Amino acid sequence: AETVARRQLTASTPGGGAFTQTASSGASNPADHALDRLSQAQDQLEASQHTTLAELEARAEAASRTYREILANLGVEPADITRSEHGARPDLVAAGMGGPFVPMVVGGDKPRDPFEGRISHVREMIFTSAELYDGLSQIPARVPITGKRQVTSGFGMRRDPIPRPDVNDARPGSFLRRRLGWNRASYVLLSTFLLVIFLLAYVWWPLAEEYLAQIDWQGPWWRQLDWLLVGIFLFMTLVLMAGADLRADGRIVLVGLVGGLVIESWGTQTELWTYYTLERPPLWIIPAWPIASLTIDRLVRYASRRTAGHPPAGYRLLYWLIFPAFYGLMLSFVWPTLDKSFTLIALALCLFLLATPTDYRLAVLTFAAGSGLGYFLELWGTTRLCWTYYTLQTPPLFAVLAHGMAAVAFWRAALLLSMVLAALRRRWPWPVAGLRDPL
Repeated sequence: AETVARRQLTASTPGGGAFTQTASSGASNPADHALDRLSQAQDQLEASQHTTLAELEARAEAASRTYREILANLGVEPADITRSEHGARPDLVAAGMGGPFVPMVVGGDKPRDPFEGRISHVREMIFTSAELYDGLSQIPARVPITGKRQVTSGFGMRRDPIPRPDVNDARPGSFLRRRLGWNRASYVLLSTFLLVIFLLAYVWWPLAEEYLAQIDWQGPWWRQLDWLLVGIFLFMTLVLMAGADLRADGRIVLVGLVGGLVIESWGTQTELWTYYTLERPPLWIIPAWPIASLTIDRLVRYASRRTAGHPPAGYRLLYWLIFPAFYGLMLSFVWPTLDKSFTLIALALCLFLLATPTDYRLAVLTFAAGSGLGYFLELWGTTRLCWTYYTLQTPPLFAVLAHGMAAVAFWRAALLLSMVLAALRRRWPWPVAGLRDPL
């Protein structure tokens, strides 16, 4: 032990003026291990602090960016709800509260430590983000009510609930607009409808030219016009403009396009009916389905208002009388094509709709409106030989009532689409406050 001690501590001669410390062979100094562990702990702590600061900085920056985008969409300047350049809120400055902002100097005249500077920068970003959030919460940019709600009409100008003379009532067409419930969206819908008609005539101009060639323009051409077609066109044009709502009508148009394509494909592929162009199906007929769907929607809304007080038991009885009878008629009409998969799918779908009623009154009204409009459409199409059924009837009863069943199917599909869109809206809410959700 004494020999080891001598080897550990060795004093130099007075002339050397030095004191040295050596380690014994095979042994280590515990103090060195402690210093190493302390140094490693300090490095880990510093790295953890930098990581935490980076995360805080990223979160504060992302939050501030989001709040500034929302304010920009609302037309509000961030400077109006945050501190001024002197560090005080503008409203407090205007009220004479507080004094000028004097920043604190860390360390006096000594150079500022980078870590302390970063802490100060992150603290400032967090404070700015919180201030933007506090200011944004004071702006009326959200729905003022919570819980389950129903929007019955679009936002904008409202009618005066108190009847009074209006100088605008004397203008031509004002009475018709008021009675039919036309609004700004009605004219957008009308413009779109006329544009579709123009595109159809442009793309399929040979068909339009063939039709116009049948008219002798040198004689009394007005006697040669197809007034049934003109009447159907004018009626559908006037009615579909009533109470237009672009969001709701967009869903109806989408369902009408898809449903019309499916129905026309089924009928032409199974040869239940044939178009004079022999197309299976002709694409120029597909846009007629959403236009008819919008017209039926307006007729159902009008009939629903007129029958709001009727007892529901009567409509339930009508439902179970009408729909099973239609299904029997459909089964007999499509019997020659029962070996076709399209026909089996159509029968299964109609049976499912029949067995799962949702609203008896609306189902009956929709069926009646669709069948009523379908009669005139089928009367024109079959008597003008635009399309021909295999029974050669003009028109067959099934074809007329099938328009009513198709209207019910489209109505149910639109309800299902609305439920899906509502679920998507709850799952992924519209992120920008103050802007209308496009769904």
